[in-house]
Amino acid sequence: MRISSAADYRGPLVDDRPLWDLWLSSFALPVVCVSMELGVFEALAEQPAGARALAGRLRLEPRAVSAVLELLASQQLVRRSPAHGGAAGVIEYELTELGHAYVTAGSSLSWCSLFNTFATPLGNPALRERLREILQDRARAVAHPENESAAKLTNGNASLPAQGWARGDIDADRVRRIAGVMHAHSIAAASAAARNPAFDPVSRLLDVGGGSGCYSIALALARPPLRCTVMELPAMCPVVEDYCAAAGVTARVKTEAMDMFRDSWPAGYDGIFLSNVFHDWAEETNRSLASKAFDALPPGGRIFLHELLLDPGSPTAHVAAAFSLLMVLNTFGRQYTFDELRALLEQCGFVDVSVSPTASYYSLLVARKP
Repeated sequence: MRISSAADYRGPLVDDRPLWDLWLSSFALPVVCVSMELGVFEALAEQPAGARALAGRLRLEPRAVSAVLELLASQQLVRRSPAHGGAAGVIEYELTELGHAYVTAGSSLSWCSLFNTFATPLGNPALRERLREILQDRARAVAHPENESAAKLTNGNASLPAQGWARGDIDADRVRRIAGVMHAHSIAAASAAARNPAFDPVSRLLDVGGGSGCYSIALALARPPLRCTVMELPAMCPVVEDYCAAAGVTARVKTEAMDMFRDSWPAGYDGIFLSNVFHDWAEETNRSLASKAFDALPPGGRIFLHELLLDPGSPTAHVAAAFSLLMVLNTFGRQYTFDELRALLEQCGFVDVSVSPTASYYSLLVARKP
């Protein structure tokens, strides 16, 4: 596959949401099958529960249970509701009428035997096995790379693809493949985000964990006065430079080889951009990253977060829920809601947090350092 040229970023690009739907629809049946196997539906039929409480009852890993419940809710098999007599703000999940009728083993209308019959040819056995493994691994610790040793990070989490990023050590062959994957699902959103007026006040942008550099490239092409720096691990920087050369923006997009967890972030930028970064990490880690951004920015500087937001109850909730499950299977994070990210940014000192859609299913959050 050729590397994108400048023309590929200028659009308007064809809406790629049908491809997102196609890709992430593959998670629904495996999740339903594994939920049947592990007794999730029967447990909720007995008593509604929050994700953590249900994980305790079934001896499963809480972060994975939360992602599974959101995906089941997007399929209308369970629904979210305020906790009955529980703590304020705690969300419980209960079976819907559809769930009671068709996915509990004791129902005379149950589809369980049908799903089990077709689970092997249609239900992605490898994904089901991986999901079962993650759900049943209660020993998995949430890693915070900025304050943990590489040895401790690896303990119990060696199979996670994000492990190399957590260590700050990833080989050159793998980064090129990863850059291609991230570029494919980001270029349409990058081209749209680059035209967002929120970037109008920014003259120098630091693109933290910028992957292929597609966001900085799109911004440089849409905004010729803007100068961008992609801050990435050393192995990724030559890949970014190849993408920049193909788009003809090497004079306006530079690279900075740094570890975002362990190195001090450079000053001199009035905008800091992170796309598909926060969804890789736990809240504590993201709070550290946001604090680093706050410290590096001058007064009036802006932070930009570009993420596919969880939006329970929306018509497109299934996409974010499935993407969140993908993060649970491969990283230390998940997808977040706008309210969760707004609260995190405000805790770090940012103000005037706003959000707007870009393209695909992505949204751009913007906040200002007072």
